[in-house]
Amino acid sequence: MKWYGMITIVVIVVVTLGGVVYMGMNNDNFVNEKHFKTADIESTVIQSSNNNETNDSDEIDQLISKADAAYYVEYNYVESLRIYKQVIEIQSANIVALNGAGYSLVKLNQNVDAIKYFDIVLSIDGVNAPARVGIGNALYNMDKPDEAVYHYTQALLQSDTDIDAMLGMATSTFDLQKYDETVSWVDKILGMDPYNSSAISIQANLKSKNIIKPDIDFTTTKLYGIAYSPYREGQSPITGIHPVVDEIKDDIQYLSSITDRIRIYGLDGNNQHVPEIAKKYGLKTAVTLLLTGDDASDQAKIERGIRIANEHPDTIYTLIIENEGLYRGILNEEQIILYLATIQEKLHSECLVTIAEPSVTWLQHPKIISYVDYVMINQYSYWGGIEISNAAGNVFDAYYEVRDTFGKDVVIGETGWPSDGRNVNQAVPSPENQQKFVREFRKIADARNIDYFIFQAFDEKWKPEDVFDLGGPNDAETHWGLFYENGTMKEYLDDVIPTLQHVTTRK
Repeated sequence: MKWYGMITIVVIVVVTLGGVVYMGMNNDNFVNEKHFKTADIESTVIQSSNNNETNDSDEIDQLISKADAAYYVEYNYVESLRIYKQVIEIQSANIVALNGAGYSLVKLNQNVDAIKYFDIVLSIDGVNAPARVGIGNALYNMDKPDEAVYHYTQALLQSDTDIDAMLGMATSTFDLQKYDETVSWVDKILGMDPYNSSAISIQANLKSKNIIKPDIDFTTTKLYGIAYSPYREGQSPITGIHPVVDEIKDDIQYLSSITDRIRIYGLDGNNQHVPEIAKKYGLKTAVTLLLTGDDASDQAKIERGIRIANEHPDTIYTLIIENEGLYRGILNEEQIILYLATIQEKLHSECLVTIAEPSVTWLQHPKIISYVDYVMINQYSYWGGIEISNAAGNVFDAYYEVRDTFGKDVVIGETGWPSDGRNVNQAVPSPENQQKFVREFRKIADARNIDYFIFQAFDEKWKPEDVFDLGGPNDAETHWGLFYENGTMKEYLDDVIPTLQHVTTRK
Protein backbone atom coordinates (compact mmCIF):
# COMPACT_ATOMS: atom_id res chain seq x y z
CA MET A 1 0.00 0.00 0.00
CA LYS A 2 1.14 3.59 -0.60
CA TRP A 3 0.32 6.67 1.40
CA TYR A 4 -0.08 9.99 -0.32
CA GLY A 5 -0.36 13.60 0.58
CA MET A 6 1.55 16.29 2.41
CA ILE A 7 -0.40 18.16 5.07
CA THR A 8 0.24 21.43 6.89
CA ILE A 9 2.50 20.76 9.84
CA VAL A 10 0.73 20.90 13.16
CA VAL A 11 2.36 21.04 16.56
CA ILE A 12 2.89 17.51 17.85
CA VAL A 13 4.56 16.98 21.19
CA VAL A 14 6.86 14.01 20.96
CA VAL A 15 9.65 12.67 23.09
CA THR A 16 12.60 11.48 21.08
CA LEU A 17 14.75 8.71 22.55
CA GLY A 18 17.38 7.14 20.37
CA GLY A 19 15.56 8.34 17.23
CA VAL A 20 12.26 6.59 18.16
CA VAL A 21 9.07 8.67 18.34
CA TYR A 22 6.89 8.20 21.44
CA MET A 23 3.72 9.81 22.77
CA GLY A 24 4.39 9.39 26.48
CA MET A 25 3.41 5.70 26.41
CA ASN A 26 5.23 2.53 27.47
CA ASN A 27 7.14 0.29 25.09
CA ASP A 28 5.20 -2.26 23.06
CA ASN A 29 4.34 -5.56 24.69
CA PHE A 30 5.42 -8.24 22.28
CA VAL A 31 2.53 -10.45 21.21
CA ASN A 32 2.73 -13.64 19.17
CA GLU A 33 1.64 -12.79 15.64
CA LYS A 34 -0.77 -15.18 13.91
CA HIS A 35 -0.84 -14.11 10.29
CA PHE A 36 2.20 -11.91 9.71
CA LYS A 37 5.80 -13.10 9.54
CA THR A 38 7.86 -11.83 12.43
CA ALA A 39 11.46 -10.82 12.30
CA ASP A 40 14.03 -11.32 15.02
CA ILE A 41 15.43 -7.91 15.86
CA GLU A 42 17.97 -6.63 18.30
CA SER A 43 17.35 -3.67 20.55
CA THR A 44 19.17 -1.02 18.62
CA VAL A 45 19.59 2.66 19.15
CA ILE A 46 18.80 4.34 15.87
CA GLN A 47 21.41 6.91 14.99
CA SER A 48 20.11 10.46 15.01
CA SER A 49 20.11 12.13 11.65
CA ASN A 50 23.06 14.33 10.83
CA ASN A 51 22.80 17.95 11.86
CA ASN A 52 23.35 19.06 8.31
CA GLU A 53 20.15 17.39 7.03
CA THR A 54 17.66 19.97 5.89
CA ASN A 55 13.95 20.10 5.19
CA ASP A 56 14.62 19.66 1.50
CA SER A 57 11.79 18.00 -0.40
CA ASP A 58 14.13 16.26 -2.85
CA GLU A 59 16.08 14.74 0.02
CA ILE A 60 12.85 13.59 1.70
CA ASP A 61 11.61 12.03 -1.54
CA GLN A 62 14.89 10.14 -1.91
CA LEU A 63 14.74 8.88 1.66
CA ILE A 64 11.13 7.73 1.29
CA SER A 65 12.03 5.92 -1.94
CA LYS A 66 14.82 4.10 -0.09
CA ALA A 67 12.48 3.25 2.79
CA ASP A 68 9.81 1.99 0.38
CA ALA A 69 12.37 -0.19 -1.36
CA ALA A 70 13.48 -1.65 1.95
CA TYR A 71 9.85 -2.35 2.91
CA TYR A 72 8.33 -3.57 -0.35
CA VAL A 73 11.28 -5.04 -2.23
CA GLU A 74 13.79 -6.20 0.38
CA TYR A 75 11.30 -6.94 3.18
CA ASN A 76 13.86 -5.37 5.51
CA TYR A 77 11.53 -3.78 8.03
CA VAL A 78 14.29 -2.76 10.45
CA GLU A 79 15.90 -0.73 7.68
CA SER A 80 12.62 0.74 6.42
CA LEU A 81 11.77 1.78 9.99
CA ARG A 82 15.14 3.45 10.39
CA ILE A 83 14.78 5.52 7.22
CA TYR A 84 11.13 6.46 7.84
CA LYS A 85 12.17 7.73 11.27
CA GLN A 86 14.95 9.70 9.65
CA VAL A 87 12.34 11.46 7.51
CA ILE A 88 10.20 12.13 10.58
CA GLU A 89 13.12 13.84 12.32
CA ILE A 90 13.39 16.15 9.33
CA GLN A 91 9.66 16.66 8.88
CA SER A 92 7.69 15.52 11.91
CA ALA A 93 4.26 15.60 10.27
CA ASN A 94 5.16 13.66 7.12
CA ILE A 95 2.18 11.31 6.81
CA VAL A 96 3.92 8.96 4.38
CA ALA A 97 6.81 8.43 6.78
CA LEU A 98 4.56 8.19 9.85
CA ASN A 99 2.43 5.51 8.20
CA GLY A 100 5.56 3.79 6.88
CA ALA A 101 7.05 3.63 10.36
CA GLY A 102 3.76 2.28 11.71
CA TYR A 103 3.55 -0.48 9.10
CA SER A 104 7.20 -1.41 9.63
CA LEU A 105 6.52 -1.79 13.35
CA VAL A 106 3.46 -3.96 12.61
CA LYS A 107 5.68 -6.23 10.53
CA LEU A 108 8.12 -6.36 13.43
CA ASN A 109 5.24 -7.23 15.77
CA GLN A 110 5.72 -4.04 17.82
CA ASN A 111 2.05 -3.27 17.63
CA VAL A 112 1.53 -0.80 20.47
CA ASP A 113 4.30 1.46 19.14
CA ALA A 114 2.83 1.08 15.65
CA ILE A 115 -0.53 2.37 16.85
CA LYS A 116 1.20 5.47 18.28
CA TYR A 117 2.39 6.43 14.82
CA PHE A 118 -1.02 5.81 13.25
CA ASP A 119 -2.63 7.90 15.98
CA ILE A 120 -0.32 10.78 15.06
CA VAL A 121 -1.44 10.47 11.44
CA LEU A 122 -5.11 10.57 12.47
CA SER A 123 -4.47 13.64 14.60
CA ILE A 124 -3.29 15.33 11.40
CA ASP A 125 -5.73 13.71 8.95
CA GLY A 126 -8.73 12.20 10.72
CA VAL A 127 -9.93 10.28 7.66
CA ASN A 128 -6.65 8.72 6.60
CA ALA A 129 -7.59 5.21 5.40
CA PRO A 130 -4.06 3.65 5.49
CA ALA A 131 -3.69 4.66 9.15
CA ARG A 132 -7.04 3.03 9.95
CA VAL A 133 -5.95 -0.15 8.18
CA GLY A 134 -2.65 -0.04 10.06
CA ILE A 135 -4.41 0.19 13.43
CA GLY A 136 -6.65 -2.68 12.36
CA ASN A 137 -3.63 -4.82 11.48
CA ALA A 138 -1.95 -4.03 14.80
CA LEU A 139 -5.08 -4.86 16.79
CA TYR A 140 -5.53 -8.08 14.83
CA ASN A 141 -1.97 -9.07 15.73
CA MET A 142 -2.87 -8.42 19.34
CA ASP A 143 -5.76 -10.93 19.16
CA LYS A 144 -8.42 -8.22 19.01
CA PRO A 145 -10.22 -8.96 15.72
CA ASP A 146 -13.48 -7.41 16.94
CA GLU A 147 -11.73 -4.06 17.54
CA ALA A 148 -9.84 -4.41 14.27
CA VAL A 149 -13.12 -4.68 12.36
CA TYR A 150 -14.12 -1.19 13.51
CA HIS A 151 -11.00 0.38 12.02
CA TYR A 152 -11.21 -1.59 8.76
CA THR A 153 -14.82 -0.43 8.46
CA GLN A 154 -13.73 3.19 8.95
CA ALA A 155 -11.12 2.77 6.22
CA LEU A 156 -13.72 1.35 3.82
CA LEU A 157 -15.95 4.35 4.45
CA GLN A 158 -13.18 6.45 2.93
CA SER A 159 -12.36 4.01 0.12
CA ASP A 160 -14.74 1.12 -0.54
CA THR A 161 -12.24 -0.49 -2.95
CA ASP A 162 -9.36 -0.65 -0.46
CA ILE A 163 -8.22 -4.26 -0.84
CA ASP A 164 -6.05 -4.11 2.30
CA ALA A 165 -9.06 -3.09 4.37
CA MET A 166 -11.11 -5.85 2.74
CA LEU A 167 -8.42 -8.40 3.57
CA GLY A 168 -8.48 -7.17 7.14
CA MET A 169 -12.24 -7.65 7.24
CA ALA A 170 -11.90 -11.13 5.75
CA THR A 171 -9.28 -12.33 8.24
CA SER A 172 -11.00 -10.73 11.23
CA THR A 173 -14.47 -12.06 10.42
CA PHE A 174 -12.94 -15.49 9.82
CA ASP A 175 -11.45 -15.45 13.33
CA LEU A 176 -14.78 -14.25 14.71
CA GLN A 177 -16.45 -17.19 12.92
CA LYS A 178 -18.68 -14.85 10.91
CA TYR A 179 -18.09 -16.99 7.88
CA ASP A 180 -20.82 -15.58 5.63
CA GLU A 181 -19.20 -12.17 5.94
CA THR A 182 -15.77 -13.69 5.27
CA VAL A 183 -17.05 -15.31 2.07
CA SER A 184 -18.53 -12.02 0.93
CA TRP A 185 -15.26 -10.13 1.47
CA VAL A 186 -13.22 -12.82 -0.26
CA ASP A 187 -15.60 -12.71 -3.24
CA LYS A 188 -15.22 -8.93 -3.49
CA ILE A 189 -11.43 -9.13 -3.33
CA LEU A 190 -11.17 -11.85 -5.96
CA GLY A 191 -13.63 -9.97 -8.14
CA MET A 192 -11.15 -7.07 -8.17
CA ASP A 193 -7.95 -9.12 -8.05
CA PRO A 194 -8.50 -12.77 -9.10
CA TYR A 195 -4.93 -13.76 -8.20
CA ASN A 196 -4.76 -12.17 -4.75
CA SER A 197 -2.79 -14.78 -2.82
CA SER A 198 -4.08 -13.74 0.61
CA ALA A 199 -7.71 -13.98 -0.49
CA ILE A 200 -7.05 -17.33 -2.17
CA SER A 201 -5.52 -18.58 1.08
CA ILE A 202 -8.56 -17.48 3.10
CA GLN A 203 -10.81 -19.12 0.52
CA ALA A 204 -8.86 -22.37 0.96
CA ASN A 205 -9.41 -22.17 4.72
CA LEU A 206 -13.15 -21.72 4.14
CA LYS A 207 -13.17 -24.79 1.91
CA SER A 208 -11.22 -26.82 4.47
CA LYS A 209 -13.88 -26.01 7.05
CA ASN A 210 -16.58 -26.95 4.53
CA ILE A 211 -17.98 -23.40 4.73
CA ILE A 212 -17.87 -23.26 0.96
CA LYS A 213 -17.66 -26.20 -1.37
CA PRO A 214 -14.76 -26.85 -3.73
CA ASP A 215 -15.17 -25.74 -7.33
CA ILE A 216 -18.29 -27.36 -8.76
CA ASP A 217 -18.76 -29.14 -12.08
CA PHE A 218 -22.19 -27.86 -13.08
CA THR A 219 -22.65 -30.63 -15.66
CA THR A 220 -22.65 -33.26 -12.91
CA THR A 221 -24.23 -31.25 -10.08
CA LYS A 222 -27.99 -30.72 -10.05
CA LEU A 223 -29.71 -27.40 -9.63
CA TYR A 224 -31.18 -27.00 -6.15
CA GLY A 225 -34.61 -26.36 -7.65
CA ILE A 226 -36.41 -25.12 -10.75
CA ALA A 227 -39.76 -23.43 -11.38
CA TYR A 228 -41.99 -25.58 -13.59
CA SER A 229 -45.04 -24.75 -15.69
CA PRO A 230 -46.41 -27.63 -17.80
CA TYR A 231 -47.95 -25.67 -20.69
CA ARG A 232 -46.80 -26.67 -24.18
CA GLU A 233 -47.38 -25.20 -27.61
CA GLY A 234 -51.08 -24.49 -28.10
CA GLN A 235 -51.86 -24.78 -24.38
CA SER A 236 -52.57 -21.94 -21.97
CA PRO A 237 -54.30 -21.31 -18.65
CA ILE A 238 -55.88 -18.30 -20.35
CA THR A 239 -57.65 -20.39 -23.01
CA GLY A 240 -58.28 -23.24 -20.58
CA ILE A 241 -56.37 -25.78 -22.71
CA HIS A 242 -54.30 -27.70 -20.15
CA PRO A 243 -51.65 -30.45 -20.41
CA VAL A 244 -52.75 -34.05 -19.93
CA VAL A 245 -51.29 -36.21 -17.17
CA ASP A 246 -48.94 -38.11 -19.50
CA GLU A 247 -47.41 -34.86 -20.70
CA ILE A 248 -46.74 -33.79 -17.11
CA LYS A 249 -45.19 -37.20 -16.38
CA ASP A 250 -42.92 -36.78 -19.38
CA ASP A 251 -41.81 -33.30 -18.23
CA ILE A 252 -41.07 -34.31 -14.66
CA GLN A 253 -39.08 -37.38 -15.68
CA TYR A 254 -37.14 -35.15 -18.09
CA LEU A 255 -36.41 -32.55 -15.37
CA SER A 256 -35.33 -35.19 -12.87
CA SER A 257 -31.95 -35.20 -14.67
CA ILE A 258 -31.21 -31.63 -13.62
CA THR A 259 -32.89 -31.14 -10.22
CA ASP A 260 -34.45 -32.84 -7.21
CA ARG A 261 -37.03 -30.10 -6.54
CA ILE A 262 -39.65 -28.35 -8.60
CA ARG A 263 -41.80 -25.37 -7.77
CA ILE A 264 -45.29 -25.34 -9.30
CA TYR A 265 -47.93 -22.63 -9.51
CA GLY A 266 -51.48 -23.54 -8.61
CA LEU A 267 -53.26 -26.87 -8.26
CA ASP A 268 -55.85 -26.33 -10.98
CA GLY A 269 -56.48 -28.96 -13.64
CA ASN A 270 -53.92 -31.71 -13.83
CA ASN A 271 -51.46 -29.71 -11.73
CA GLN A 272 -53.06 -31.43 -8.74
CA HIS A 273 -51.37 -34.65 -9.91
CA VAL A 274 -47.87 -33.15 -9.91
CA PRO A 275 -47.00 -34.20 -6.31
CA GLU A 276 -47.75 -37.89 -6.89
CA ILE A 277 -45.94 -37.84 -10.26
CA ALA A 278 -42.95 -36.05 -8.72
CA LYS A 279 -42.75 -38.71 -6.01
CA LYS A 280 -42.50 -41.41 -8.68
CA TYR A 281 -39.39 -39.76 -10.11
CA GLY A 282 -37.82 -38.83 -6.77
CA LEU A 283 -38.57 -35.09 -6.78
CA LYS A 284 -39.80 -32.91 -3.94
CA THR A 285 -42.48 -30.31 -4.69
CA ALA A 286 -42.92 -26.73 -3.57
CA VAL A 287 -46.57 -25.86 -4.14
CA THR A 288 -47.57 -22.24 -4.76
CA LEU A 289 -51.19 -21.17 -4.32
CA LEU A 290 -52.11 -18.35 -6.70
CA LEU A 291 -54.42 -16.22 -4.57
CA THR A 292 -56.31 -13.41 -6.28
CA GLY A 293 -57.79 -11.33 -3.47
CA ASP A 294 -61.25 -12.79 -4.00
CA ASP A 295 -62.04 -14.18 -0.56
CA ALA A 296 -64.31 -17.06 -1.64
CA SER A 297 -61.96 -18.20 -4.40
CA ASP A 298 -58.88 -17.86 -2.20
CA GLN A 299 -60.49 -19.81 0.66
CA ALA A 300 -61.22 -22.68 -1.75
CA LYS A 301 -57.61 -22.66 -3.01
CA ILE A 302 -56.29 -22.70 0.55
CA GLU A 303 -58.53 -25.63 1.50
CA ARG A 304 -57.36 -27.57 -1.56
CA GLY A 305 -53.72 -26.76 -0.78
CA ILE A 306 -54.10 -27.97 2.81
CA ARG A 307 -55.79 -31.17 1.69
CA ILE A 308 -53.21 -32.07 -0.95
CA ALA A 309 -50.30 -31.18 1.33
CA ASN A 310 -51.73 -33.45 4.03
CA GLU A 311 -52.16 -36.23 1.45
CA HIS A 312 -48.54 -36.00 0.25
CA PRO A 313 -46.41 -35.22 3.33
CA ASP A 314 -43.36 -37.00 1.90
CA THR A 315 -43.44 -35.06 -1.39
CA ILE A 316 -44.86 -31.58 -0.71
CA TYR A 317 -42.25 -30.10 1.62
CA THR A 318 -43.41 -26.49 1.47
CA LEU A 319 -46.62 -24.57 0.78
CA ILE A 320 -46.23 -21.06 -0.62
CA ILE A 321 -49.64 -19.51 -0.16
CA GLU A 322 -49.21 -16.53 -2.50
CA ASN A 323 -46.78 -15.21 -5.11
CA GLU A 324 -46.12 -11.45 -5.14
CA GLY A 325 -49.67 -10.65 -4.09
CA LEU A 326 -48.52 -7.90 -1.74
CA TYR A 327 -46.11 -6.46 -4.28
CA ARG A 328 -48.83 -6.27 -6.94
CA GLY A 329 -51.46 -4.93 -4.56
CA ILE A 330 -53.72 -7.98 -4.93
CA LEU A 331 -53.59 -8.86 -1.23
CA ASN A 332 -53.01 -6.88 1.94
CA GLU A 333 -51.01 -7.72 5.03
CA GLU A 334 -54.04 -8.56 7.17
CA GLN A 335 -55.40 -11.06 4.63
CA ILE A 336 -52.08 -12.83 4.33
CA ILE A 337 -51.59 -13.10 8.08
CA LEU A 338 -55.11 -14.55 8.44
CA TYR A 339 -54.48 -17.11 5.70
CA LEU A 340 -51.10 -18.09 7.17
CA ALA A 341 -52.64 -18.64 10.60
CA THR A 342 -55.44 -20.75 9.10
CA ILE A 343 -53.02 -22.97 7.18
CA GLN A 344 -50.64 -23.42 10.11
CA GLU A 345 -53.56 -24.57 12.24
CA LYS A 346 -54.95 -27.10 9.74
CA LEU A 347 -51.77 -28.62 8.31
CA HIS A 348 -51.06 -32.06 9.76
CA SER A 349 -47.78 -32.66 7.91
CA GLU A 350 -44.41 -31.06 8.63
CA CYS A 351 -44.81 -28.99 5.49
CA LEU A 352 -43.21 -25.54 5.82
CA VAL A 353 -45.38 -22.51 5.11
CA THR A 354 -44.41 -19.15 3.66
CA ILE A 355 -45.20 -16.53 1.00
CA ALA A 356 -43.07 -15.42 -1.98
CA GLU A 357 -42.34 -11.70 -2.38
CA PRO A 358 -39.49 -9.48 -3.61
CA SER A 359 -37.00 -8.56 -0.90
CA VAL A 360 -38.25 -4.97 -0.75
CA THR A 361 -41.76 -6.16 0.09
CA TRP A 362 -40.52 -8.30 2.98
CA LEU A 363 -38.62 -5.33 4.36
CA GLN A 364 -41.78 -3.20 4.15
CA HIS A 365 -43.92 -5.80 5.98
CA PRO A 366 -41.87 -7.13 8.91
CA LYS A 367 -45.03 -8.08 10.80
CA ILE A 368 -45.49 -11.11 8.54
CA ILE A 369 -42.15 -12.63 9.56
CA SER A 370 -43.47 -14.24 12.74
CA TYR A 371 -46.18 -16.08 10.77
CA VAL A 372 -43.91 -17.86 8.27
CA ASP A 373 -41.51 -20.76 8.73
CA TYR A 374 -38.91 -19.15 6.48
CA VAL A 375 -38.59 -16.26 4.02
CA MET A 376 -38.88 -16.77 0.26
CA ILE A 377 -37.75 -13.94 -2.02
CA ASN A 378 -38.34 -13.56 -5.75
CA GLN A 379 -35.41 -11.47 -6.98
CA TYR A 380 -34.84 -10.36 -10.57
CA SER A 381 -31.90 -8.16 -11.47
CA TYR A 382 -33.22 -7.95 -15.05
CA TRP A 383 -36.45 -6.20 -14.05
CA GLY A 384 -34.36 -3.93 -11.81
CA GLY A 385 -32.36 -2.79 -14.85
CA ILE A 386 -29.08 -4.12 -13.39
CA GLU A 387 -26.18 -4.60 -15.78
CA ILE A 388 -25.26 -8.28 -16.23
CA SER A 389 -21.83 -8.00 -14.56
CA ASN A 390 -23.58 -6.99 -11.30
CA ALA A 391 -26.71 -9.11 -11.74
CA ALA A 392 -25.85 -12.17 -9.63
CA GLY A 393 -24.29 -10.03 -6.91
CA ASN A 394 -27.43 -7.92 -6.74
CA VAL A 395 -29.51 -11.01 -5.96
CA PHE A 396 -27.21 -12.07 -3.14
CA ASP A 397 -27.08 -8.56 -1.72
CA ALA A 398 -30.88 -8.76 -1.39
CA TYR A 399 -30.64 -12.27 0.08
CA TYR A 400 -28.22 -11.22 2.83
CA GLU A 401 -30.07 -7.99 3.59
CA VAL A 402 -33.30 -9.91 4.29
CA ARG A 403 -31.56 -12.70 6.18
CA ASP A 404 -29.57 -10.33 8.36
CA THR A 405 -32.58 -8.08 8.99
CA PHE A 406 -34.90 -10.84 10.18
CA GLY A 407 -32.49 -13.55 11.33
CA LYS A 408 -34.55 -16.18 9.54
CA ASP A 409 -33.74 -18.77 6.87
CA VAL A 410 -34.11 -17.40 3.34
CA VAL A 411 -34.81 -19.25 0.08
CA ILE A 412 -34.53 -17.58 -3.32
CA GLY A 413 -37.89 -18.55 -4.78
CA GLU A 414 -37.34 -17.18 -8.27
CA THR A 415 -34.40 -15.73 -10.15
CA GLY A 416 -33.01 -15.97 -13.63
CA TRP A 417 -32.34 -14.05 -16.83
CA PRO A 418 -34.23 -13.99 -20.15
CA SER A 419 -32.55 -14.96 -23.42
CA ASP A 420 -34.52 -12.42 -25.43
CA GLY A 421 -36.79 -9.40 -25.00
CA ARG A 422 -36.42 -5.64 -24.57
CA ASN A 423 -33.56 -3.98 -22.68
CA VAL A 424 -34.51 -2.69 -19.24
CA ASN A 425 -32.14 0.20 -18.57
CA GLN A 426 -28.72 -1.52 -18.31
CA ALA A 427 -30.15 -5.06 -18.35
CA VAL A 428 -29.78 -6.70 -21.76
CA PRO A 429 -31.59 -9.99 -22.44
CA SER A 430 -29.53 -12.33 -24.62
CA PRO A 431 -28.34 -15.95 -24.78
CA GLU A 432 -24.85 -14.89 -23.65
CA ASN A 433 -26.20 -12.98 -20.66
CA GLN A 434 -28.52 -15.81 -19.65
CA GLN A 435 -25.56 -18.17 -19.63
CA LYS A 436 -23.44 -15.67 -17.67
CA PHE A 437 -26.13 -15.15 -15.06
CA VAL A 438 -26.82 -18.86 -14.52
CA ARG A 439 -23.10 -19.62 -14.29
CA GLU A 440 -22.29 -16.83 -11.83
CA PHE A 441 -25.42 -17.37 -9.77
CA ARG A 442 -24.81 -21.12 -9.45
CA LYS A 443 -21.15 -20.60 -8.61
CA ILE A 444 -22.06 -18.52 -5.56
CA ALA A 445 -25.30 -20.21 -4.49
CA ASP A 446 -23.98 -23.77 -4.77
CA ALA A 447 -20.72 -22.90 -3.02
CA ARG A 448 -22.55 -21.24 -0.11
CA ASN A 449 -25.31 -23.86 0.18
CA ILE A 450 -28.01 -21.28 -0.57
CA ASP A 451 -31.41 -22.76 -1.51
CA TYR A 452 -32.93 -21.43 -4.73
CA PHE A 453 -35.29 -22.04 -7.65
CA ILE A 454 -34.17 -20.97 -11.11
CA PHE A 455 -36.97 -19.42 -13.10
CA GLN A 456 -37.69 -21.43 -15.14
CA ALA A 457 -37.69 -24.83 -16.87
CA PHE A 458 -39.33 -24.13 -20.25
CA ASP A 459 -40.03 -21.02 -22.32
CA GLU A 460 -43.70 -20.09 -22.05
CA LYS A 461 -44.96 -18.69 -25.36
CA TRP A 462 -48.52 -18.35 -24.05
CA LYS A 463 -47.63 -15.45 -21.75
CA PRO A 464 -48.66 -11.92 -22.80
CA GLU A 465 -46.18 -9.08 -23.25
CA ASP A 466 -45.22 -6.97 -20.23
CA VAL A 467 -44.59 -3.23 -20.11
CA PHE A 468 -42.82 -3.08 -16.75
CA ASP A 469 -39.86 -1.21 -18.22
CA LEU A 470 -42.08 1.58 -19.67
CA GLY A 471 -40.16 1.23 -22.93
CA GLY A 472 -42.98 -0.41 -24.81
CA PRO A 473 -44.15 -4.01 -25.18
CA ASN A 474 -41.69 -6.56 -23.83
CA ASP A 475 -41.96 -10.28 -24.52
CA ALA A 476 -39.12 -11.20 -22.14
CA GLU A 477 -41.58 -13.25 -20.05
CA THR A 478 -41.64 -15.84 -22.85
CA HIS A 479 -37.85 -16.37 -22.82
CA TRP A 480 -36.86 -17.30 -19.25
CA GLY A 481 -36.61 -21.06 -19.81
CA LEU A 482 -33.45 -23.13 -19.62
CA PHE A 483 -35.18 -25.15 -22.34
CA TYR A 484 -37.05 -23.98 -25.41
CA GLU A 485 -40.80 -24.60 -25.44
CA ASN A 486 -40.21 -27.79 -27.47
CA GLY A 487 -38.02 -29.19 -24.67
CA THR A 488 -34.64 -28.71 -26.33
CA MET A 489 -31.98 -27.39 -23.96
CA LYS A 490 -30.72 -23.96 -24.98
CA GLU A 491 -27.44 -24.88 -26.62
CA TYR A 492 -25.35 -22.27 -24.81
CA LEU A 493 -26.38 -23.62 -21.39
CA ASP A 494 -24.96 -27.12 -21.82
CA ASP A 495 -22.00 -26.39 -19.51
CA VAL A 496 -24.05 -24.89 -16.66
CA ILE A 497 -26.81 -27.52 -16.50
CA PRO A 498 -26.42 -31.26 -15.78
CA THR A 499 -26.37 -33.63 -18.72
CA LEU A 500 -29.85 -34.92 -19.60
CA GLN A 501 -30.60 -38.60 -18.97
CA HIS A 502 -34.05 -38.74 -20.54
CA VAL A 503 -35.84 -37.65 -23.70
CA THR A 504 -38.96 -35.56 -24.04
CA THR A 505 -42.10 -35.87 -26.13
CA ARG A 506 -42.27 -32.07 -26.35
CA LYS A 507 -40.34 -32.32 -29.61
